[in-house]
Amino acid sequence: GLSATCVVLDEDDVGAAARGATHGTLPVGGDFTVTLDASSAPYSNYMSDNTVARTSGRIRHDAPATRADAVTAGWDPDLSMQAVLEAMENVGTVDVSRSAVDPTNGAYTWTITFLTDQDTGLSPGDVPDLVPNTDGDSLGTNLAITQAELTRGNILQGDIRFQMTGTTDANVWTATVPFDATAAEVVAALDGLGTSIPADGVSKVQASSTRIGIYGAFQWVVTFTENTLHTPTGAGDMPMIVVDQVGADANNPIFTETAGLPGCDYNGGAGDLWCLDTASVDARDVSVVETKKGSTGLDGTFTLTLDVPGASGPRTIASDIGAQRLEFELEALSTVDDLYVSRDEYGDDVAWFQNTVLVDGTRAGFRYTVAFIGNAGPFAPDGTTFPPGSGNRNPITVSDTSALVGTGADVEVSTAVQGSTPLSGDFTLEYGGETTDPIDYDATNTVVDTTL
Repeated sequence: GLSATCVVLDEDDVGAAARGATHGTLPVGGDFTVTLDASSAPYSNYMSDNTVARTSGRIRHDAPATRADAVTAGWDPDLSMQAVLEAMENVGTVDVSRSAVDPTNGAYTWTITFLTDQDTGLSPGDVPDLVPNTDGDSLGTNLAITQAELTRGNILQGDIRFQMTGTTDANVWTATVPFDATAAEVVAALDGLGTSIPADGVSKVQASSTRIGIYGAFQWVVTFTENTLHTPTGAGDMPMIVVDQVGADANNPIFTETAGLPGCDYNGGAGDLWCLDTASVDARDVSVVETKKGSTGLDGTFTLTLDVPGASGPRTIASDIGAQRLEFELEALSTVDDLYVSRDEYGDDVAWFQNTVLVDGTRAGFRYTVAFIGNAGPFAPDGTTFPPGSGNRNPITVSDTSALVGTGADVEVSTAVQGSTPLSGDFTLEYGGETTDPIDYDATNTVVDTTL
C-alpha cells in the first residue's frame, strides 16, 4: 500500500500580541478537501474506479485520524479523516494516524496508508498523490497544505511461464500465463509439455490456485496424475517445475514518474509524464517446493513356483509381463499341463491410460487371472484329470521379490475359484439281485462287458 503524508500548517508562528504594537497570526482553522485522480494510465490496472478524479467531503482542520479516535474524543465518527476518505468513490480502506498538534500554529500531520481497493478488496498498488484543496472555509494566516509520498505502493503484475527440469529439452517452456493465473490456465500450460516433449511423459496434471494476501501473490498446487513413462501411469516422481518471470510488456508496463526524462517513450499517460522505466522491472520471489514425492513405478522381476519347488521352478517373471508370456512361463513348469492367462489393470481411481488418479496413495498394478484347464492326473491315455480341468491345484507360490522395484511393490496370490474334485475310485453294478465286482471309474467298455 501507499503511505502519504498530508500536513496542514500556518506558515507564520502565532506571535504574542504585544500591547498596542503587533497583532498575533491567525491559527489554523476551518476545513479543506482532497482530490484523488486515478485516471492516469499507470493506475488503471490497479484501481477499479479510474475514470475521473474524485474529491472528498469537507475535512476539519483537526479531524481525528480514525473512526475509533473520533468516538474516543466524543466526535461523530464520520468526521474522522478515515471516514471522509473511505467515503470517496475511488478509495477502499485506509489506515490513518495523526500527529500531535503543533503548538505554534495549531497544525496537524496525517499519515495515510491505502490498504485495499473499493471494489476488488485487494491492494490498489501505487496510488496517485492526494491533492489538497483550500477555499474560503480554510482558515489561517498564510495557510499552506502540503503532502509528500513516504512509500511507493506496489502490486504484482506481468506474466510467468513454466519448465520441467530434467526434461529431454531443457529449453522448452510453456506458454505464458498471467501472474494471477487460474488453476485451469496453469493446467493448460503444463499439459502442453506433453505435446512439446512427449518423451518425458508429462500427460495430465491437476492444479488448485489460492490468492495469498492482498498484494497479488498466488499459490498453485500442481499434481501430476498421468505420467505415461511410468507403470502404473499415476506413479512417477516428476522433476521440479522451474518458473520464469517474463516481466513487463506492452500490456502490463511498469511506470515511474519521470517528467522530462531524456529518451522517455510515451506510453499513453498525460503528456510524457508517465514513462516506462525498465530499471523498475524487479524480479519477485518465486519459490517452488515439492510437497510430496511421486511414487516409484513398477519395474524389475520376481520369481514363482508351483506345487513342488525345484521340480517346478522357480521361473523369473518381469513386473509387466504380458498374459501370453506368463502363460508360456507357467506351462514350462513340469506340473502344469494346460492353462489360460488374462491380464488387466486394477486400482481404484488409478491412472491407466486416459483415467486419472483422484486419490493420492491409491495402490495400482497388473492383475493376472490364471485358469487351469488341463491338469496332470491318472486318466488314460492323456495322463490328466477327468473331466478335463478338474482338480484343485496348490496356489502359485511367489518365492522371491527382492528384484522387484516400486514404492510398496509386492506380489499377492489369492484363489478366486476352488478347483473341483476329479473323478476317481470305482463303482459296482447290480442286476437281478446280483452285484458285480468293483469297476474302475475309467474302465473301458471291454472291462465293463467282462465284469457283467
